[in-house]
Amino acid sequence: MGLNQVTTLEAEALAAILLCDGYGLVPLTAEQRMKAALEVRSAGRSASTHDAAALSLRKRLSAVEQLLRPEIRQRLADTPLLWIESALPHASVVRLGSTQAILVCRGIFDFLHFQTTLNTVGSLLARYDAPVSTAPAEQMQTSELVNLAGHVILADSYAHLRPPATFADMLGPNARRDVELGTSTSLLLLVLHELAHVALGHTNRVNAGSGVSVEVVADPQSIDARRSIELAADLYSINAIADEWRSQLLSSAINLHNAFHMFEIFGVRPSKEYPTADERLAAMFMNMGLQGRERDFAESWLSDHRGRQAVVAAEETSPAGLVGRFTETLDIDSAYAIARRVRSDLEKAGLALDY
Repeated sequence: MGLNQVTTLEAEALAAILLCDGYGLVPLTAEQRMKAALEVRSAGRSASTHDAAALSLRKRLSAVEQLLRPEIRQRLADTPLLWIESALPHASVVRLGSTQAILVCRGIFDFLHFQTTLNTVGSLLARYDAPVSTAPAEQMQTSELVNLAGHVILADSYAHLRPPATFADMLGPNARRDVELGTSTSLLLLVLHELAHVALGHTNRVNAGSGVSVEVVADPQSIDARRSIELAADLYSINAIADEWRSQLLSSAINLHNAFHMFEIFGVRPSKEYPTADERLAAMFMNMGLQGRERDFAESWLSDHRGRQAVVAAEETSPAGLVGRFTETLDIDSAYAIARRVRSDLEKAGLALDY
């Protein structure tokens, strides 16, 4: 199949793809994959290499393609893209005939965009004294409360496979532009990670029916082997970036770390075969060529994270206990109410969060 040839996957093939690949941005349960497959089937959804959604994804990646080494940029340009309208946070490499394509579920974009926006809103709110009320958690700064509410909302959206509430409309034009850019860069790193598994020979081809197969990461012979191939794919994505741009990806790498770690602190931990968010970020930093203040900042970020991680582990080590602690602090209804109130109070104050 040439890049200019239009290929469309109907609902049955898309559902089969979602069912046969259990690895993703975060651990996906069989129940979640089945729910996503049923959703695609019942809605009769299809995906084309040349539909509006796929072209929009291509435009997003093209906006940051100057970061790539020339040969990787060409490889990405020659790879067909497919976008599935599904809240599943998942991406995979599929085979359309003899050609590989990258398939991305909308849930990955929702997830990364929400996390990037939440980071931006929290940091900008921290610049103001107290522009909004903080009840029912009077002891918390507004930025801290919003961050907690955002994590509760995001965990809820993951559990139920639905888009999270948006914080983006709290931001001014400059901040929104940077959120879009940061999301696209993080998405690029994830797409490169999927390409890496195929390029490095980590995958086996699994037939999904309807002439479509999926490149599923093969079960390794040992836990160490699985961890090694995930870190190798991360390294590939960093090495795909041109030398002069690698140190500029610090915020995007941290954003990915926040995404992985968010699920860890809510009890959705990777299996032992997966490296932790902490290990993945440390390995990425090591290969980014960071110098001076960037290196110091990266090291302090990791040190701070490890300290907080130790506190969490000391208080409660079971996933159920961690989830319980957060739900006791703030339930889902309160989290959505906080988001609405902050948005309303900002509008009343005429305050636009921007740089």
